[in-house]
Amino acid sequence: MWDNFDRRQKAKASAANDGDLSAETQGEGGTEDMFSAAELRKVLLLESHTFASAVALNRGNGRFELRSLPTQGQFAPIYASLVGDFERNGKKDLLVAGNFYGVTPMLGRYDASYGLIMRAEDGFAAVDMERSNLVIDGQVRDIKSLRSANGDRLILVARNNDRVMVLRQR
Repeated sequence: MWDNFDRRQKAKASAANDGDLSAETQGEGGTEDMFSAAELRKVLLLESHTFASAVALNRGNGRFELRSLPTQGQFAPIYASLVGDFERNGKKDLLVAGNFYGVTPMLGRYDASYGLIMRAEDGFAAVDMERSNLVIDGQVRDIKSLRSANGDRLILVARNNDRVMVLRQR
């Protein structure tokens, strides 16, 4: 990739003179270029070492175990989850969904998820899409479970800028 070094240097010099904090002028600089030493001494530094979608398991006594979701759970951002017996085996499973379209065209949409069911008993192993029959399209923002008047279990899926989807377990 070619870089216009001369243009970048002129932008930095201009920013130093007029206090410009635009993305273009600050893109190559560090925090020391934007803030004074006095301001930096007041900063609370936080670090993150895990960026994978994960579940926090409550082990009691204030202890939690963070467990990354399988590869299929990393394809797109997750915004909603629901615990239930989706495999109908008497054991808890985890249903997750998400996606995000609000990114620049250059990056593309984060929309590789159609929802995912994972078996908690198997360390959150993903249930194959063909087996689960789960297909949730769009930007999911919430999932809720309820029972219909005749006792059927329904799952309501709220999607951004779209209709609510209603799923019924067969």
